[in-house]
Amino acid sequence: MENLLQINQVCSLFQISRSTIYRAAKRGEIKIHKIGKASRVRESELTNWLNSFPVKGGN
Repeated sequence: MENLLQINQVCSLFQISRSTIYRAAKRGEIKIHKIGKASRVRESELTNWLNSFPVKGGN
């Protein structure tokens, strides 16, 4: 079974706001799964979303 992360866990891990997660969901970039009243994000969807951003920097 795949890991489901709570929204607050995602925010803490990646130092992003809740609104960033919900905006990404609204744009269809990730899917938020509702389990009762709880909102969760699949770890694989989160990984794919984060990998879609260009990497900046490098020496």
